[in-house]
Amino acid sequence: MEVAASRELGEGSVDTLAVREAFSVIDEADGVLVFGTLAYSDGWLMKLSQASKSRKVPITYWSTDDPYEFDLNYRNQSLFDWIWTTDQASVDFYDSPRVEHLPLAADPETHLRSFPSEADYLYDVSFIGVEFPVRREIIMNLAPTLRTLKTAIIGPDWSITAGFIQRRRVTNLEAAVISNLSRVVLSLGRGEYNFFNSSGMISSTPGPRLFEVGAAGTVQIATWYQPEAEEYYAVGEEIVFAEDMADMRSKLLTCVADQGLRRKTAELASRRTRRDHLYSSRLTRVLQRLELLHKR
Repeated sequence: MEVAASRELGEGSVDTLAVREAFSVIDEADGVLVFGTLAYSDGWLMKLSQASKSRKVPITYWSTDDPYEFDLNYRNQSLFDWIWTTDQASVDFYDSPRVEHLPLAADPETHLRSFPSEADYLYDVSFIGVEFPVRREIIMNLAPTLRTLKTAIIGPDWSITAGFIQRRRVTNLEAAVISNLSRVVLSLGRGEYNFFNSSGMISSTPGPRLFEVGAAGTVQIATWYQPEAEEYYAVGEEIVFAEDMADMRSKLLTCVADQGLRRKTAELASRRTRRDHLYSSRLTRVLQRLELLHKR
């Protein structure tokens, strides 16, 4: 996101720094955006907040770890003039009018890709991500079908023993290439998985890969426990939704076999991503809010 911000706003308009280094530019700043997690900010964040507010420079936070790090974010919300969270379900738990939802997005230089020719495909179906219980269950149930296809399930520490499992990490750029060169990409959320929040919140917003794959010139099949994905891509046009395991198996085989369906879906998804789900769209909202805060 930091690279996308610099590209969108222009070199020289954005200083990308660790929290402890931000003091060197605070006097020239029109606004501060803390992006990511607060888990490693130590005591520097409070000092940065005090420095910003004493200079009447608005300081904001775009949290990428809700609801998993919600308790930490909730305790520190007073440090910021505005907060965006990537998780819709977490907004109400802040109980503040200064918090709104802003999901992650796709980066055009990394993720936007054209529809490949049939000869270029590496895989019929792929998924990139770590193993969570619901993901393991789905892959185990799909395994008989996946073994008949050119399949790649990629991520560290998968416990399933199968020829299509690749236990490795990939860069964001590698993930984009693999997605582009897969006829179908599975969109598998984490399900009801909770790390550290004491409220028992479950994430509702899909991660950034939904938008990254939406830009990648392929078709993705989303699972039935990701209803919010329907807010970002039109079901049956820009994304394929599976209602249950049998439906997922059926739609997977249909999409792999039907090049026309894949191309149409991929092109519509790419068009929607370009229009609504690039970081330029998200940063427009950030800048609009910073401008309002600056005028207070």
